[in-house]
Amino acid sequence: SRKRALITLPVFARVQGDLELFPSDVSFGLLKQPITTEISKEVILKNQSGAPIVVEEITSDNSSIEAILRADAAKDEQIIKVVLKQTASGVIKGKIKLKTNHPDPEQSVITIPVYAIVSKGNS
Repeated sequence: SRKRALITLPVFARVQGDLELFPSDVSFGLLKQPITTEISKEVILKNQSGAPIVVEEITSDNSSIEAILRADAAKDEQIIKVVLKQTASGVIKGKIKLKTNHPDPEQSVITIPVYAIVSKGNS
């Protein structure tokens, strides 16, 4: 076209690995002390590689947070239960690391960021 010889089209892409988290992070929001019951949220680790992937180790860098792998999950999905302990207080920022047997080192460790604010009852 003589009027418009060049057309620019924006393109958006998302690079996705074999393993994906739903949701990609966990937020417990604003909570009041004391926490009287266990508070937990579930994260689904979805395997789209076609090969079986095993979670070999789960670690937390914050003592107020723990994660438990649920054994009743389907073969291509694993459920991780992220728990905020009753002793938690203050601003909680932590990471759950899932070490897997994925052959690609870039995808063998998956990180789940975890956030919460636990305030005193009248603050």
